[in-house]
Amino acid sequence: MTKAFLSATILLAALVPAGAAIAQEQAPALVCEEAYTVRRGDTLSLIAARLLGESQAYQMLYAANARTIGPDPATIEVGVELLIPCPERIPSLAPADLNG
Repeated sequence: MTKAFLSATILLAALVPAGAAIAQEQAPALVCEEAYTVRRGDTLSLIAARLLGESQAYQMLYAANARTIGPDPATIEVGVELLIPCPERIPSLAPADLNG
């Protein structure tokens, strides 16, 4: 019984990292200027944090999509497609200028 349990545990431990690697490979990479479809529960700050790595980038996300979103950035509709701006166009996400 102990041998079987130990064997099953070792087998399971060996499979978990492989499954995680497969899941990572299947996740689509963010392409600059790509459309993102709003899902239930999304907010601009959550989308910005997930796709751009910084929740404060929601302001740039709103600026790029103000016509689509409307006057209230706190209200985005499920199913709406938003244009995700390039991170280098967001000052706080752009690489620092090392020359001065």
